[in-house]
Amino acid sequence: MSDPSILLLGGGYTLLRTAELLPAGSFVITSRNAETRRSFESKGWLATDFNIELSASLPSVLGRWPSITTVVDSVPPIRTNDNPLIGAEAVSHAVQKGGIKRLLYLSTTGVYGVTDGSWVDENTPTNPTQVWGRDRLHAENIYREMKTVEVSIFRLPAIYGPGRGLEQALQLGSYKLIDNGERWTNRIHVDDLAGVLAEGATTERSIPEIVCVTDDKPVLQREIVEAYCRKLNLPMPSSVSSEQAKDAKLFTMLSNQRISNALMKKSFAWKLKFSSYEKHLEVI
Repeated sequence: MSDPSILLLGGGYTLLRTAELLPAGSFVITSRNAETRRSFESKGWLATDFNIELSASLPSVLGRWPSITTVVDSVPPIRTNDNPLIGAEAVSHAVQKGGIKRLLYLSTTGVYGVTDGSWVDENTPTNPTQVWGRDRLHAENIYREMKTVEVSIFRLPAIYGPGRGLEQALQLGSYKLIDNGERWTNRIHVDDLAGVLAEGATTERSIPEIVCVTDDKPVLQREIVEAYCRKLNLPMPSSVSSEQAKDAKLFTMLSNQRISNALMKKSFAWKLKFSSYEKHLEVI
């Protein structure tokens, strides 16, 4: 009988890569989809069906594996529910009842709402301008109010890697420059994010309550798009205005900020494999 100590809520792009860095048997990974759950089990992983909208779902999982002490929550606010925070509320209630010691929550750098291109770090005041950023901040606050669980909020920029990111969007012709690309963007390769998360989930030392996980180089949107287009021999995408981007619900691309990773590099031993987009261009 395995005694896993880590619960990965949501078996999507990021936590799938995180699981690959953890010893089999040390974690349980979840999915709403039974076929996905079976694919996890075929890898030799402990896995279970899970629906964050059902209040009994997480207590059932924790009851099945009472050895779990760390929860990693990657589930975003629920857009199909009248209360998008129903998941965070259910998780908060369950982990405080279930003997959990640490919770890691995957949030977004969109909670800052910075649009002037200035530098941002963990001490920058939050001021989300879009509903998705406000919901994430509300979820953060639900978790930070817990008294019995050590909480760490990982604020994330754009996540890219195999099968996902700027490279694929340009090849599909779905990418748009915003305001001619004169906006600062930030990103993190999924393997680097997974490395930081795996360390955060397994270390015995305290980790920051809030940490921005990003690479070393914020970059103007036009610069990185031009570099990828040269590498892939693709035409430059068209540009749309900020208002057109809002109408198209391209909210994640409307920020204009440079994210510092100084605290991340101070707090975690993980060394970035992709310190900038140039490193990724070298291998595609």
